[in-house]
Amino acid sequence: MTIRPCRLAVVVFAILWSSRLVHSGEPDAARGAAILQQTRTITEVEFDQSLRQSGKLIVLSASKNVEGTYTHASDGALSRDEVALPGYTEVRVRTGTQEKVQRPGDYDPLAIYAAFDAARPLDRLQLLSDERITKEKKEKVGKQPATCLEIEGKHSHRTVCVYGDGTLAALRSGPGWNYEYSEYSGFDKAQLPGIIRASEDGNPIFELRMNAAQALAPGMHIPDDVMHPTLTLGWCKAMSRPVEDKKTPPHYPEGAKQTQRQGTVDVYGIIAADGHIMNLVTVRSAGTDLNKSSLDAVSKWLYHPAMCGTNPVFAETVVSIHYSLSH
Repeated sequence: MTIRPCRLAVVVFAILWSSRLVHSGEPDAARGAAILQQTRTITEVEFDQSLRQSGKLIVLSASKNVEGTYTHASDGALSRDEVALPGYTEVRVRTGTQEKVQRPGDYDPLAIYAAFDAARPLDRLQLLSDERITKEKKEKVGKQPATCLEIEGKHSHRTVCVYGDGTLAALRSGPGWNYEYSEYSGFDKAQLPGIIRASEDGNPIFELRMNAAQALAPGMHIPDDVMHPTLTLGWCKAMSRPVEDKKTPPHYPEGAKQTQRQGTVDVYGIIAADGHIMNLVTVRSAGTDLNKSSLDAVSKWLYHPAMCGTNPVFAETVVSIHYSLSH
């Protein structure tokens, strides 16, 4: 999974696309692609005003919940996102050509990565060259009706759900990461999600509760305060996410099988412009042997890198390896 829009925004689409498309007689794949494209179009809307929006980020864990803040500000091509938790602060500044990251260490903790990922979902609303929409169905996200599109790729299966007004309802990746969006409020021409929730394997990761957005006061500017970034990634408005090309299946260690240990290992890494993955680190553990098996396998993977137009660029990702004795 990878980085994802320059603002926490999904705009209400004035045309009732859902009614028009459902009765148009188009094939399911074409109708689904149209829904996906329209949702992507309204997600990357430009504001007439600069804005600032902040809220409470709650990292959920079995032992103790941790509370902090998430702040977003945008003005044209410049955007700034900041997560602040006790003992940890990360700032990300995007311009028209790159994303600069300032953080205490060499990698994101899982909940922090997921928060940035969920808050900026633009690259999830496009089909990659190896993907196709296989099914469209109606279901409820929370208590609201939505249209959900199942998408299959060479090495992936995911679902995008959209409410009837065009706003994003959910992003799902099977047994992996799942994001839900709700409680939208208006700003300028936009509808902004007030609540974003994330889970993995059914376990909650975080809850983000955003306050209503406000226009920046006259004379106020968004600071580009990442002068010496920890990490510099590629960025452009139409950036495509990296996708796995060659995957080495992880080995299920015999010791783990004998003791019937199962679980998920999440591995953070940087995908270089040549498609190799580097700087791997375990951000969610399932035990030493399962961690090692995951790192050994993922280190051999090759990707089609993230692209800005025809230019490959650096991107980050979190790879989830699921170990289950039932498969």
